Amino acid sequence: MQYDRFNSPVPATFIRCNLPVKPGKSDYEPREYFILTIISYIGSGSTGNVHGATMELLGVDGTVHSYANAVVKFASKPDQRQRLRHEFKVYERLKPLGITCIPEVFGLFKDVEGDTLALAMTHCGESLASRRPNLQESAFYLSKEERDKFVEGLQSIHAQGFRHRDIRPENLLVTKDGSAKIIDFDRASLDSSEGTREREMKHLVEVLDGLDYAAVGVEFVSLRSFCQSESASTATSEGWEDSADNSDGSDVKGESKETSGEDSESSDVSSESSEDGWSGAA
Repeated sequence: MQYDRFNSPVPATFIRCNLPVKPGKSDYEPREYFILTIISYIGSGSTGNVHGATMELLGVDGTVHSYANAVVKFASKPDQRQRLRHEFKVYERLKPLGITCIPEVFGLFKDVEGDTLALAMTHCGESLASRRPNLQESAFYLSKEERDKFVEGLQSIHAQGFRHRDIRPENLLVTKDGSAKIIDFDRASLDSSEGTREREMKHLVEVLDGLDYAAVGVEFVSLRSFCQSESASTATSEGWEDSADNSDGSDVKGESKETSGEDSESSDVSSESSEDGWSGAA
């Protein structure tokens, strides 16, 4: 950990979950572990704290490879660890299905001296929420191309039967190359109904179409006018804060609510009964 007033001379050791355990750290070859350095604090949520990080690992050819744009989410409390395991499980199931609108995940790791879990993944850029001029306004900037990519991304997730269950600007990110990414799947349902997926898609459209637009170097369009021309419904002036997802199992701050009917579907959160094994260091 190297940022602000923090400077850890001795690194903590994390082991990759669900792999066979070796007797000790000395039994690992340099190519069997990587060094992860925490360099910044990004934020915190109901699942844990999120930090920016760098990674360094030794390739099989002896070459040192560095990755300067990683993110690590730490979960220390029992309920947080359970949610982080579930989030990792969702990513692992979506990845082989060709879903590209999610982060690339490096693995889920466990502290050898405690119960803290760490989920390491790529940094996906800026959130739509960060594009607000200030926190008192719901308006921010989004191009039509970016908007379409978010819709297509959620469609690809829904096509596999998954539902995110926490769609909001903080969880919608745009990378430096303009790709759309959806993050924080700790509440996701792995076997959702068609009706709940349709309502979630409607909610995403309301989030995206309730925005203001401006030309910033490229051609931007007003989605409010665009959707009217396509005979689509427009969002309310309150934007995402008055969204349909509030009746969809979570509120705008990401805290769960009591639900009934289809919206009470289980998020299929995995238990912490699985064993953890050695591999990797941070």
